[in-house]
Amino acid sequence: MASQTRERQSSTRRDSARQSPSLNTEFVTSLGADSSELSIYNSGQAVVRQNRLITLCEGRSTVLLQGMPEQYQIGTLNILSVAGTGDFKAGPITYRAANLDLFRIMAASCGRRVSVREAGAAGKPHRLAGKLLAVCGRDQVAVELQNGKVMVCSMSNVELEEGLPDGLSSTPSLTLIPSVSAGGAYDLELMYQCGGINWAPRFSAFYDEKHGILTRLECTVSITNHSGGRFENALVKLLAASNYEEGGGQQYGLESVAAPAPMRAALSGARKAVRFDSASSETVGETHVYLLPNPLTLENGDMQQCYLLKAENVPVNAVYILDSSGYNEADPANEAPKLPVMIRLKVDSSKNNKITCALPAGAVGIYQPDSVGSPQKIGNCNIGHVAHGESFNLDYGPVADIKAERVLLSAIDPMDENTVDPLQPTAEVSSAEATPAQPQQVKTFEELPVASGEIEASDEAEDTEGDEDEEPPHYRQEVRQLTIHNYKDRPVEVIVSEYIHEPKYLGGHIVEYSEQGAAGETTSLEAAMHATFAKGLGRTSTIPLTLKVAAKAKTVLTYTIRFKMN
Repeated sequence: MASQTRERQSSTRRDSARQSPSLNTEFVTSLGADSSELSIYNSGQAVVRQNRLITLCEGRSTVLLQGMPEQYQIGTLNILSVAGTGDFKAGPITYRAANLDLFRIMAASCGRRVSVREAGAAGKPHRLAGKLLAVCGRDQVAVELQNGKVMVCSMSNVELEEGLPDGLSSTPSLTLIPSVSAGGAYDLELMYQCGGINWAPRFSAFYDEKHGILTRLECTVSITNHSGGRFENALVKLLAASNYEEGGGQQYGLESVAAPAPMRAALSGARKAVRFDSASSETVGETHVYLLPNPLTLENGDMQQCYLLKAENVPVNAVYILDSSGYNEADPANEAPKLPVMIRLKVDSSKNNKITCALPAGAVGIYQPDSVGSPQKIGNCNIGHVAHGESFNLDYGPVADIKAERVLLSAIDPMDENTVDPLQPTAEVSSAEATPAQPQQVKTFEELPVASGEIEASDEAEDTEGDEDEEPPHYRQEVRQLTIHNYKDRPVEVIVSEYIHEPKYLGGHIVEYSEQGAAGETTSLEAAMHATFAKGLGRTSTIPLTLKVAAKAKTVLTYTIRFKMN
């Protein structure tokens, strides 16, 4: 088909080559590209590379390149290379919008031979030969007949004896005026930019919780063409980047389309996974480039979905996440509000070769099978650009069967005259919801490997600097309780981000803490505090903790913190 198209286009070009009196050059028309390659970006302008085969006569010619997109970015054409029988010298380049309409046809035909249809005797039409003199208004023309008379008639009654004039096109076009040293065939390799062509990836992750794998991780891409042009059998490369120039192209969003209801299977037998050719990828500069395995024909207005890649049986490690948040004051009359816990699927690409290429940034739909094996969408998330071999996370939720509570049991505020001096030693804190059968472990900050005196000493040294009349330091002391409820029938671990205090206040530290769980296990709170406070609290305001919670049980963490207020 490509060879037939090329022969048809070459024949048309030869037929359309004629003398152009105004420029004293040969006029050659190229109806469309003989081959195309598209570099499409997530947003901004696409880069188009095309080959155009033309036949030129020796000397100067006018070449009309038809089939340009409406959103061609003016001034971006580059002639990358030329192959032909002689030397090719480029001339000026002119862009024109589509101009093939009745008014322009008549205007460009002035001075040419025409025929005028006129009703004769007995209603029989006859034709009057003449020459088109001028266009009068939007629908009238003046024709000089062979007898010397001038006739004004409707454009629709005029027939062009010499065919369409040169330089008119039903599509946007570029006009080149090159010079060649020898006549013959020439292959022009062109490159330009146009707006209205973009792509967006979408991932589907099918999660098998029992086996800890993604049975399938697919990525499809939606390619939209609103450029006002058509690209036939184009090689497509997708770049995970943006390409904007000043006054650049228009960005079009993708409309979400609801998935159709599944149809009942009409054929019996074992069902197999769909196979497809994955795209190849490479890194060019600092950008990931994906080459689709098969050429595409993009009609104007198309939105095509193509497969980019697929990986099977990808190992994942599921963990649960509780983000940092404030503590609600204890209210005996009301239960503390439940806080959402999220799930994180950690994909360690460095330990397996299931994912064979880099991943573009995009939205991820997460599916799990129900009791009969039908996939149900249970979450959404987004991932950034992922290098080949890089680990990444899929965070979604909240989880239905794990909840958390944060309660402020008490607070000693130095601005309240009725409170106890917060600098005095405090009693050990007990868990309000501790299970009596299990021992409570309480440790003070002074027992940790880091000496609290270092923090307080440096803090007091800062306080003594400057004016002697400076306000003395004030401290606030809080008793906080964190509870993790696990309603699942299996034990879980929850990674907690615990907010300590504003980093600008360097005087805060843990006074004491305790933890109780169904298994009576402690967490890494001591190590986390050591790692955090050994560097100084001014470098962080949260510490990560890992709480283990048995099946159908809860874990309670209670701690006292004292921090400087001024």
